[in-house]
Amino acid sequence: MTTLTEEELIVQTALDYFEGWFEGDVTRMRRALHTELAKRAPTEDGWTLNETSAEWMLDATLKHLAKDRDPGRIDVTVVDMYGDIASAAVRSAVYREYLHLVRTDEGWKLVNALWQWTAKNGVADENQISAAALDYFEGWFDGEAERMRRALHPNLVKRPGRVDHSVAGTLGALTAQEMIERTAAGVGRTRDVPDRALEVEVVDSHGDIACATVRSTVYHEYLHLVRTREGWKIVNTLWQWRPGHERREPEA
Repeated sequence: MTTLTEEELIVQTALDYFEGWFEGDVTRMRRALHTELAKRAPTEDGWTLNETSAEWMLDATLKHLAKDRDPGRIDVTVVDMYGDIASAAVRSAVYREYLHLVRTDEGWKLVNALWQWTAKNGVADENQISAAALDYFEGWFDGEAERMRRALHPNLVKRPGRVDHSVAGTLGALTAQEMIERTAAGVGRTRDVPDRALEVEVVDSHGDIACATVRSTVYHEYLHLVRTREGWKIVNTLWQWRPGHERREPEA
């Protein structure tokens, strides 16, 4: 029996998710999703997000709501893998979607998704997307709450604060307000190092959504962003410590 590589396993999870949706195969959909899935899409103003849970996705797949949609060719690109986290982009004739995945005891599971219709047009300024990512990271390390506030969508889901390999386990998530408060309290300053080695890679953008990877000495993090009337804002993140920088979260 051929053993699949980690990248092939991630692609298979993404295909279980997409093909399961279009084929009405709830078994494949269930196999792909973490129970704490945060699937969102921006509305016209970018501030309001259409939110979809794992429970809704399973019910809608069972009802085969996508039976009249033809996805055409489904292309999955594994953008990056690091430790127990991964980022992927999926293109089809119907949707453009960015995925965040975590490795669990039951395989790779989808925890964050940001999508928009493929027909949506729009040109993104990569410098603006990078600026939002830098406000987020530099604001954190420098204790600048206003920069953090400027970077974040009010409905941010930042995860995991802790990685639990059990698919039923709590991933942990921080809200925008919690991140702003922690930044103001100087928590990020305690994580700072002389050489941050910050590197922002804008991986892809489509219409009003984008995905980026940020590498630093302390963190490896994946970002999903949406365009709003006040600029690009971070809506989903998935992160992991870099070796040697693991620290306990401060007590509440």
